[in-house]
Amino acid sequence: MTTTMIDTVGANVSSIPVTAEKVAGYVTGSGVVPWTAADWARFPHSGWVRIDQSPDAHAPMFSDVLDVENLAATPKTVPGWVKTRMDAGKPFSDIYASRSIVGPVVAALKAAGPAGWYDRHVRLWLADWNLSHNDAAALIGTRLDGLLIVAVQWASPSSNPDTPLPGSHLTLRQANCDLSVTADYWHAPPGAPPAPPVETEEAYLVPIHPVGVPYKVTRPAGTRPWT
Repeated sequence: MTTTMIDTVGANVSSIPVTAEKVAGYVTGSGVVPWTAADWARFPHSGWVRIDQSPDAHAPMFSDVLDVENLAATPKTVPGWVKTRMDAGKPFSDIYASRSIVGPVVAALKAAGPAGWYDRHVRLWLADWNLSHNDAAALIGTRLDGLLIVAVQWASPSSNPDTPLPGSHLTLRQANCDLSVTADYWHAPPGAPPAPPVETEEAYLVPIHPVGVPYKVTRPAGTRPWT
């Protein structure tokens, strides 16, 4: 199951219908970019996705997605953003990136820790404006370079200028908004069914230096063995 998400900069929030299932906006930036508290409050019945687009990725605890593209975060900033969230107990860290950026992001993640350290924690909001809505929906739940795709931005004012904005009489060009198709459980609206549970498994770790008492931990099932 999928849902539609609308995103834009703060200056164009009024273009988004208050009936939108899901909205995404910026919690960093300056000028016309960031959303205000009042902007978010316009959508009490929508799912919220908060985007950190700062070049130094400085808002990991106040955002849901790190925007990795020109004039925003870079692949090398991703591991630090992710580790801060993992250390704080966040269940997931999501990255927005186009296909050409996903490879460098994954390379930076792999270089930042032991094999598999970010598996099943980092997910992908893919930007691909060469797709139709149905093409984008078909990608939900698949993987790209090992990252689970939970959302696909498929339409923008430049790629699909005449596409109608759902729930509005405006086109994407008139509204200056983007459209994404997302997994229904990803930042679901209030009152929506909960996300499917993450299957876990138990393991015992034995400290080696110095030798210590084994202790039990849990982790997502199917992750690579620890060494």
